[in-house]
Amino acid sequence: MHDKIRQAAVSLISTEELPRWKLKIGRVLLNHMKPHELETHLFNIVSQLNGGISVVEDEESKIMIADLNLQAALKARASTGYGIGKYYSQVGIDLLLKVGEPWEKQHDLMFNLSKTCFECAYLS
Repeated sequence: MHDKIRQAAVSLISTEELPRWKLKIGRVLLNHMKPHELETHLFNIVSQLNGGISVVEDEESKIMIADLNLQAALKARASTGYGIGKYYSQVGIDLLLKVGEPWEKQHDLMFNLSKTCFECAYLS
């Protein structure tokens, strides 16, 4: 029942506006989540934010979403979800590449995303 309601609501949103809505939903979820709840809802939040990354313009948001993708990738890898771990880490890498000079500006984050991506690719 819940999926049918969600599908009906999404069908009312134009294709051009859908990324903006996904980003907004992801931000609302993230901002209203208590720190101890983040781990439980991490995949849902990251999925919503990733659905809206095409409309993210500011560097700070790109870095924050890339970091959340790293957290999701690490969580997936820890539960032997190597394919999804590789996906989340690759999304984070691609997002940081849009920041420009990610190895200089965000070295640790880029390194950890790349390492996790390679590990997940190897293990899958």
